[in-house]
Amino acid sequence: LLTEPNGAIAIDPTTIPVAQPGEMSNADATLTLPEVELTRLLTREKTAQELYQRGLLRVDGSLDAARRLWFLGAQR
Repeated sequence: LLTEPNGAIAIDPTTIPVAQPGEMSNADATLTLPEVELTRLLTREKTAQELYQRGLLRVDGSLDAARRLWFLGAQR
């Protein structure tokens, strides 16, 4: 989905497909992290909690909304 550095992915669990390139102006939460850490998160090499605690994942907005994303759940 990402084709350039600093790209954005909009995730809306109420739509199909769930993930779309681009940003959402009405997002409940915005997650910011380096592309390499996104890859580690999606491949379950690292957990969201690990990235967050190390300052590599920033959450702006609702932390509860961010927690509902499937790839932020329990891993490993």
